[in-house]
Amino acid sequence: MDEEGKEFEVEYQTVPDGQRKKYENPQVADEVMSEFESEFILNSYTFKGEKVIAFASRIIESEVKMKVIQRFFTAEGKHFDNIQYYQKAAL
Repeated sequence: MDEEGKEFEVEYQTVPDGQRKKYENPQVADEVMSEFESEFILNSYTFKGEKVIAFASRIIESEVKMKVIQRFFTAEGKHFDNIQYYQKAAL
């Protein structure tokens, strides 16, 4: 939610090259970026001005497990997190 209590969604596709790219809806965000921290961790950032307003980290914990941590920042500098775990289904 934004400061006015309106829900919004940030969705994009980008190459994880560490370069900021313009975001298509400047009312939500100005730029986005993704980069590999290691061969097992992919991070993405959403910017409004120079501030990071959202961050996500996808961590491969094993061949069958992935952890996703999302952190969202408020205008007051507070944050809240969402943590998800995924397990590959056996076929």
